[in-house]
Amino acid sequence: MSGIEGSLYEARKSRPAREPMRMAESALRGRLSSTLRNLFVVGVDWRAGGRYVEQARRYSEAIAERVEELVSGGVLQEALVISTCNRFEVVGVRAVGIEEGSQKSTPVQTPEDLLAAELTVENAKQSIVGRWQGTEALRHIFRLAAGLESALLGERDIRGQLRASLRCALDSAWCSSALEQVVHEALDAARLAHEKTAVGAGHSSLAEVAAIEALGQGEGDTGTDGERRILLVGAGEMIDKCARRLMREPVTLLFANRTRQKADELASRYGGQAVAWPSQGGPRVSIVVTATSSARVLLGARQLRAMLTISPGISNPLVVDLGMPPDVDAKAAEALGARYVGLSDLALITEETRVERERAAEMAGIVVDERLAAFCQRARRMQADPWVSALQRRYRETVMAALGDLEATLGRGQGPRSPDDGQLDGASAERQNLEKWAHRLARRLAHDPSRALRVLAEADLLDAFGAAFDGQDRRHVS
Repeated sequence: MSGIEGSLYEARKSRPAREPMRMAESALRGRLSSTLRNLFVVGVDWRAGGRYVEQARRYSEAIAERVEELVSGGVLQEALVISTCNRFEVVGVRAVGIEEGSQKSTPVQTPEDLLAAELTVENAKQSIVGRWQGTEALRHIFRLAAGLESALLGERDIRGQLRASLRCALDSAWCSSALEQVVHEALDAARLAHEKTAVGAGHSSLAEVAAIEALGQGEGDTGTDGERRILLVGAGEMIDKCARRLMREPVTLLFANRTRQKADELASRYGGQAVAWPSQGGPRVSIVVTATSSARVLLGARQLRAMLTISPGISNPLVVDLGMPPDVDAKAAEALGARYVGLSDLALITEETRVERERAAEMAGIVVDERLAAFCQRARRMQADPWVSALQRRYRETVMAALGDLEATLGRGQGPRSPDDGQLDGASAERQNLEKWAHRLARRLAHDPSRALRVLAEADLLDAFGAAFDGQDRRHVS
């Protein structure tokens, strides 16, 4: 286990076991709007520069521990970490009563301040850390899911990475149904944006481009079955996507990973072969695709010389490097006569369709914003549900109390009846009918005020309405 998932595992292992956070459906309805108001995102992405993203990822263990501390201490209600080759961001929901950074009146550090400090790496300024609050944070998550905030505009890989981040947060008990719903809504908006526009036209996945480069290599060394052999180094999502694309072609897939079990799993999944790590006597090949989470170069001159097939009878070897930072020493590969293709080279290949994607990005942004507005409106309407329930209960209690007064005035219901009383069944049925009538009357009386409450909620004015209630009335709201 490596990278951010390993860091989260270590953070969980170091603390006493506790029940995963759960939010009842009624609480979700009443608090989703509050969750959105307290939402924030802090992080660094490709705009700051790849080295800053990698340095932030290198500190993932410390950041995971900080997030765990904030969640366990009740400062954060929910959190998740998004870690990819082009970004490292923390999504958080402040606990109610914790002020956001832009509104704090005291020098006390907010959760965003603490996390931004962890993300401010050496030789970097605080300004490289992006910060989004409330609705802007929500919009950032929606646009991120659609690939509109990616270095490779319109990429589809980010959706799988976002799902993986959510699973990790749920497993770590950092996330409950409110933030989970936000992520699913963002993913749904992303799917719709890609269906309705050409923002993902062409090869907008780096893994897909890498697979196509490997397939276009021309002649290479072959196995006993005459099929070209391609070595995939690593076991992460990028390698998984490459293998999924390559398995449809007449090639033999070889998988190598520092953890042999993961290589065995990939080989079983995609009909390939698990082989030894390159520095431990792995096979010679002429096509290599790497994508690991290593913070240093894994394949230098010595390893490349031992693994690459260099023969006058076949094309020069191809090395496709998806690592960030690079897994391969590019100069060493080229010195051996291999063609080296790194992330920047793959990005250039996608430029052929970039103009079309840029034209579509504006329309995709409109689709995302429309879904975002609809989601926010639903969230505000849902916030009114506890108030509507409280209002209906109050009307029902008032009508039932008036009904009791009426019965007392008429001299009915003045004591328990005997089971032998022949009038018992008739009286009970009459009482039930009166109660049904009282409930219908209460609902009718509450109908117009309930509609007004939902209108106030949609206008985000429900807090002002709540301030007009006294303490006794507020206790009815749950």
